[in-house]
Amino acid sequence: IPVGDVGLFLAVATLAAILMATLAAAIGLGVPRPSQAQAAYALVAILVVALSLLLPRDPMGLVARLATGSVDAASWGSLAWLLAAAAGAALLGLRFARRGLARLS
Repeated sequence: IPVGDVGLFLAVATLAAILMATLAAAIGLGVPRPSQAQAAYALVAILVVALSLLLPRDPMGLVARLATGSVDAASWGSLAWLLAAAAGAALLGLRFARRGLARLS
């Protein structure tokens, strides 16, 4: 199956992974008990999915546009918002990682 724009397709997957992984790390380091951390992560995951529906192009639509090579302005807007969210989550994750690692030392 030919994919229209493999680079952007991989960028979306990478940004989504960065977003969820850094939020999970921040929650894991910020919430003391594992059961509370699991509940917090579940709520954050639901919130991220709900917020993704507010993007100009929802994530599944974005992936479909990238796979078919028909990227439009709404797709670029969604990609920009996803990049901003992943960068913000990475900064948040680094902040909690620094604090969590200092607490373990």
